[in-house]
Amino acid sequence: MRRSLAILLLVAAFTVQAKGPKVGKISCGFDNLHLFVTFSLSDGFLSQDVLDAINSTKPTTFTYEVEVAKKRTGWFDKTIGRRVVEKTVTYDNLTRQYDLVTAVDGEEKEKISLISVEEVEESLKGMTALDMGSVVDLSPGERAYYIRVRVTLLKNFVLWIIPSDEDTGWTEKELKTP
Repeated sequence: MRRSLAILLLVAAFTVQAKGPKVGKISCGFDNLHLFVTFSLSDGFLSQDVLDAINSTKPTTFTYEVEVAKKRTGWFDKTIGRRVVEKTVTYDNLTRQYDLVTAVDGEEKEKISLISVEEVEESLKGMTALDMGSVVDLSPGERAYYIRVRVTLLKNFVLWIIPSDEDTGWTEKELKTP
């Protein structure tokens, strides 16, 4: 009985996680010896819980983590570069506008006001040309590097003690260095 209950809980956990948001296409490019990463989230990534959080008057933060890592055989992979972009949405019910503040590695970069939830969704659904830094330390032509992306849409707590984040999980793409 216990074994079947444990198997049922495991299957349910994987099923619930499979229905969540996903990182779509990841692409990268090089310009002036810098690596730029572009990615998007799958359509319909905003669940009802996330929409409710956006439409509340409390700030809701979306965290985009992008890493460049090097594969190492027989050991842990080495992180070469990392960027954390936080987009915080706050709904003002007096003006009926959404304020969106974008911070990269803790430094505020942009603050805009949006009118509709569709505009908020468009602003949150990905990242365009995120500068990951210089590529001078990467070995040219070596296929041992990869980019990985994870987006955390909502940080919740069940019963105020058990963390229950809604995120995409890590999505990886091989990086071909010039």
